[in-house]
Amino acid sequence: MQIGTPPWHMWGSEQTVNLTVTSLLLPTANKASPQLASVNYKRPDTWEFFFVGQVLRASSTAGPGSGSVTVDFELTFGVGRNTTKIPSFMRFQWDINNNVGKQIFSSVAPGPTRTTTPADAVANLINEFPAQTIQLVANCIYQTGVISDVDLTVGAYFAPKTHVRPDWMKLRAEGREQFQGGEDGGK
Repeated sequence: MQIGTPPWHMWGSEQTVNLTVTSLLLPTANKASPQLASVNYKRPDTWEFFFVGQVLRASSTAGPGSGSVTVDFELTFGVGRNTTKIPSFMRFQWDINNNVGKQIFSSVAPGPTRTTTPADAVANLINEFPAQTIQLVANCIYQTGVISDVDLTVGAYFAPKTHVRPDWMKLRAEGREQFQGGEDGGK
């Protein structure tokens, strides 16, 4: 018997964001996406990720849209009672001219340098991180010199590197489901 939505349904989503510039005095539009992911795992694990974005449409009072769109994926993750927030865990950027429809995606995030001296020659690439809880939103910024608007989609998906479930260790009683998520029988 399954109760409610399985928790992994919150481990990723894709959302559409509209950014509109209505005044030349303020030629920038900022908006945060709805929550893209909310993970509340019962134990710490190593998580992998996939982020995606695409400019769907751009238009202006002067014809096709112009300017640039920046998306900063804001990651908050933690273990136990501790959390860390990284405002720009991953950044996507589009020059609107000739890039409407262009999809950008990645499963590797560039981390900051690890030293303040120029000696850090090894790239700091992140493709997994430890966490028990994960929250993610995308902060979207549209900068242009004309009154215009742009639609884009942003998405993110998370999966544990090792998914050992405690209910795997339970003995299956006759006539009862073994797994709490309702996936007995190949569901």
